Amino acid sequence: MNNRGSVNYIKNHPSYDVADGIDLGIEGTAAPAPVMKPTATQKATGPNTVRHNVKKNGHQAVDVYCRRGTEEAPTKLGRYSRSRFDDDRPNLVPGQPECREYTYQYVDNDEPVGEVSDVYRVITSGIVAA
Repeated sequence: MNNRGSVNYIKNHPSYDVADGIDLGIEGTAAPAPVMKPTATQKATGPNTVRHNVKKNGHQAVDVYCRRGTEEAPTKLGRYSRSRFDDDRPNLVPGQPECREYTYQYVDNDEPVGEVSDVYRVITSGIVAA
């Protein structure tokens, strides 16, 4: 008996239950819900540059916000349709390390969708070689 025959035999058995078919992987299930909370990785790549890699998970773009130093509220850095980009703004105090806190939110059809990401913290060195 081939695989299709085995599946038909199991599904046509009088005591067959759909839950059993799901457990066996022979019943279709609903598509998983789309991921609605962005995840990302960051890496300080220079004295004041942070490289971002954001998983867009099928969304069109992502809005990026950053709070740094003693700023009261995050500033919107922009809307990015590419998953990889750099934040190369100079540190608020030249030559000193700076903690930057980033959050992300997905965008579809020019509207923010889903949840705001967790806060990601990166420290830039601020030190420029002479």
